[in-house]
Amino acid sequence: MQISRTNRILLFALGVVLSMIWQAAAYTATIDGATWTYEVVNGNAVITGVSSDSSDLKVPSKVGYYKVTSISTCFKYNTRIVSIEVPSSITGIDDDAFYGCQNLTTVTLSAVKNIDNVPKLGMG
Repeated sequence: MQISRTNRILLFALGVVLSMIWQAAAYTATIDGATWTYEVVNGNAVITGVSSDSSDLKVPSKVGYYKVTSISTCFKYNTRIVSIEVPSSITGIDDDAFYGCQNLTTVTLSAVKNIDNVPKLGMG
C-alpha cells in the first residue's frame, strides 16, 4: 500500500502537533506530602508548581523518572512558605521564582555546586 504525498504531509503534521502537546504536558508527583507540578524539557524536569500545607519545603532532586534541574515560578506569591531547600541537581532558578513570598526567610543552596542564575530574593 502506498501513501500519497498529501497523506504523508498530513501524517507528518499530526506527528509534529502530537509531539508539541506531549512536550508541553504538565505532570505531577507527590513527595513527602507536597504535590509538585513539572514539565519535561530536554529530558529533565522543570518544577512549575507546588501544593503543600507545609511552610518548609525541600525541592526534590528527582520527580518520576526525571532529574530536576530547574525551578520555574512555582513559589511565586506563596505566602505560606518560610524555608526552601534546593537540591544539588538544580542548575537554574527563574528570576521570579520567589517573588511575592513575603514570609520566606531561608533558601538553602548549600548542596548546589553550579547554578546559571540566582534570582533576587526580594519580596515583591
